[in-house]
Amino acid sequence: MLDDPYLCLTIGIQALRRKAEALGPAMGGALGVAAEPYPHQLATVRRILSDTSIRHLVSDEVGLGKTVQALMILNALRYQNPDHKAVVVVPDRLVRQWLDECWTRAHIEATVFGEGTDDRDTVVRIVRPQSIQSGQFNLDPAAFDLLIVDEPQLLPVAAMRAIETRAPDFRQVLILSATPGLTDPQRRRQMMTILESERARIAANRFVDLDVYLDEMEKSTLDDIDGGEVTDRETAWRTYSRERRIIRSTRSDWSRYLPERRYERVETDPLAGEVARVDLGMKWLREADEDGAFVWRAAQALHRGTESARGQRRLRSNPDLEEAVRRSSETPGDSRFDALLDILAGIWTEHPGEQVIIVAGDNPTIDYLETRLRRYFSEGDDDFPVATLRRASERTEGEAADIEAVHRQLSEFSEGHARVLLIGEWVQAGLNLHYFARNIVFYSSPWDIDVIDQLTGRLDRLRPNGLARGDAGRHSGSIRIWSIVQPATPEAQVVAALETLGVYQKPLPPLRPETESEISGALAAIAFRGDADARNRLAGLSESWASTGSMSLMSHFSPFSPARAQACYDWLQETPLPEPVLRISDDATFTARSEQGLRGFLDLLHRANVFDISMRREKEGEGFRFSTLWYGEDRNDPAIPISVIPKGGWMAGHIPFLWRRRHLARPPRNTVHYDEGDLGGRLLRFLDHGEVVHEEIVQGGVDLARRICNRCQDECLTVQFDPAHPVTEVMRGKQVFLRAGLFDPVSLLPDPDVNELEEHFASAPTEAQQREADEDRLLVREWWLADARWLNVIVPAQLLAVGLMKGADGWSILEREIVLHLLNPLGGSEQPLPRSRGRITVVSKELRKVLDDHARQHLHNQASASIEKILGDCRSELAARRSQLKAELDDLVESRQAHFERVKSADVEIDVRRAGMLAGLERRVENARLAARSRLAWLQELETQLTQPDVESLPGLMIQVSSTDAN
Repeated sequence: MLDDPYLCLTIGIQALRRKAEALGPAMGGALGVAAEPYPHQLATVRRILSDTSIRHLVSDEVGLGKTVQALMILNALRYQNPDHKAVVVVPDRLVRQWLDECWTRAHIEATVFGEGTDDRDTVVRIVRPQSIQSGQFNLDPAAFDLLIVDEPQLLPVAAMRAIETRAPDFRQVLILSATPGLTDPQRRRQMMTILESERARIAANRFVDLDVYLDEMEKSTLDDIDGGEVTDRETAWRTYSRERRIIRSTRSDWSRYLPERRYERVETDPLAGEVARVDLGMKWLREADEDGAFVWRAAQALHRGTESARGQRRLRSNPDLEEAVRRSSETPGDSRFDALLDILAGIWTEHPGEQVIIVAGDNPTIDYLETRLRRYFSEGDDDFPVATLRRASERTEGEAADIEAVHRQLSEFSEGHARVLLIGEWVQAGLNLHYFARNIVFYSSPWDIDVIDQLTGRLDRLRPNGLARGDAGRHSGSIRIWSIVQPATPEAQVVAALETLGVYQKPLPPLRPETESEISGALAAIAFRGDADARNRLAGLSESWASTGSMSLMSHFSPFSPARAQACYDWLQETPLPEPVLRISDDATFTARSEQGLRGFLDLLHRANVFDISMRREKEGEGFRFSTLWYGEDRNDPAIPISVIPKGGWMAGHIPFLWRRRHLARPPRNTVHYDEGDLGGRLLRFLDHGEVVHEEIVQGGVDLARRICNRCQDECLTVQFDPAHPVTEVMRGKQVFLRAGLFDPVSLLPDPDVNELEEHFASAPTEAQQREADEDRLLVREWWLADARWLNVIVPAQLLAVGLMKGADGWSILEREIVLHLLNPLGGSEQPLPRSRGRITVVSKELRKVLDDHARQHLHNQASASIEKILGDCRSELAARRSQLKAELDDLVESRQAHFERVKSADVEIDVRRAGMLAGLERRVENARLAARSRLAWLQELETQLTQPDVESLPGLMIQVSSTDAN
């Protein structure tokens, strides 16, 4: 085992450096995810993590990375509290995406409820809505800290009702949706019940509509602002705005990071048989007594092609229609397919390797195109692979089987074996195709704005390298969109109307239900009656979409804006890493510099023989490289033990990992293979803040430094540096005392004053009241953690170091630059590591105590000086937070009090059971009062604590600088 005190100290300091970085600029570990964060993502994550509680809707437009933001938040919460647990409710088609991204992005081995073993200890549980509907899975706030709901608009109504019922009791809630339907009063009420749970309860107890209650609260606040009673408008917005927990970033705000859409309508004259099919079919549909949904589907099928029309059984019930379809099928040629071939030829002439997505519409058309494309493009014995994604109900017996089939089929396309992917109109949320393609062809355009918007959004997304390109002012490329239409048909008029709405050219804004209904009616009028005025009405609608659609009367007081997000991002890029950094980089982004700093730490561990770190290549794929980690010299008694390294030899125990974001595969991969025995592959880790191996290395490095350096408290060690090391010449022969420590601002936050609170909780007389007390204990704990996260934002964590040098006149403080060089064993080159060798001098206890006290005081002074610079801002932030919390805690008490009074006043005879229920409700009111008092008290005490920072320091080490060339 490594037992060199100097090297152990430098390893411990690098471990503290990683901690300081995580707590400070890396936003409590949020930046540890395997993604390069964009400005709007940083701003959103910072805003949510520093709020008084996490109950937010992230409603960014399609393609702006909502899942990554959720994973950043999740990583920070787990970094702060390793016991943190989350439940994620997602539509079936997003289960696989979440399962993959939890591991590849956020270091989490999530599990899916109902698949494999029922691992109740998992930190992230992914749940399908059917499991909630059936009652198999219970949304239990006692078992999970955080509830994440992704794409709630795609969940069954019954599942969302269950979520609406249970979500208010969760301590943390995060909802992700580009289209949450906030313009629909019913969906808005459901969403606000989840986000503003206490105010929803107050409104219910007052028998007031929640929308009305929130509006009145805003109006009252505006009156107070106008009357001068409220002067802090930003805090007023954070406290009373109905949109305070709704976050929406738009593509127009961040267009420099996104590809440009290039749309083209391709017209192809229909053949005689095709004209007959459409004319006869549309005439029958106009006159038929059929339901509207069938008529709408059938009209599109008639335009799409013969195979699609044949798939509509009710169309075949009419002899004239059957004859039209037969004549169409006997007509030689297919004008729509010919146009598709021209598009493909144009793409592949200019870019032979390009991949293309073709929206075929339905399964009969997918089958038809697959057969014809294979036949047309195959050469001799060389097949032309075509990947297909079909609707579940038409090809498989179950949704789970369909999802697996989707990923199997997509693999042909994602791995580059197929240049064409045929999909139906149903393929929407959860399928990220931007990694592979930038071309989408609507073989026959859907007549639905949402479908077009979602399908185009599968390509029009933040792309790999988009951040670097945007920051450098370079274009992020383009995605090309084609729509094939036949002139002088109803389809051509519908597509022209859709073009008027701009749905091919740009994403849709949130629309009110009445607007969506008006659009659907106008499109139907155009398709079946050729209504010319309907298109003009749509043009007017499109012009009205420029407004922001804000629901809040206080939106102009919001402190959040794209400019503020950009400033936050710019600040991060300019922020230096905590020093000493072993491998300095001039990379443009903070995360890239952080990666190089981590690489320097890994280099030190490798060269000190703590770990064996090497490079490997993927056995089953060309070019993909990664690193591996295993123990160094003493594998039976390692200097830093890693729990996930199994016992056995290198073959069984080594860990594959990546440490740079630019090394990630596209899309990121879960496993790698590089040995004959790797039948299922080995999990590929991304080493950064929050990842298990990374955190065990960091904590193990601190423990190693404490353990080894504590053994030589009464010694002065001779440390030999290479002659080329920066300190060798200037410090040769000098005695130096080195000490370093971490200032964590959370150390300023007083522990909750729980004596009175705990006595009250512990005295709960019944099991039911004890369960409620347990829930409130967890709530108070989450409050404290929320205030700790906020404190880490306003007061930066710091790695502090000091060096004392013995001179003719005694001991004096060393220059910071020299201290940093002394604590950098790599010295900026591949020179041999400094080692503790040679003479050891005994140090008196008296001298050691004097040096220890002096060094500790200097570290304390450094921390105090840094706080002094921002003390005024800290006190202002603290006052604003207390003001906001006072209102929110009053809401909590009032909601419980009002519920108690409402139940108590009910005209029902009081029996023993009812008396017990009333006693429990009254006790919950007292729980809330005591808990609220406790939270305000620790924030009050924090103001005093700000001037009394505490530094967690490593043991000091006295060394005498020598050189390896000394005789």
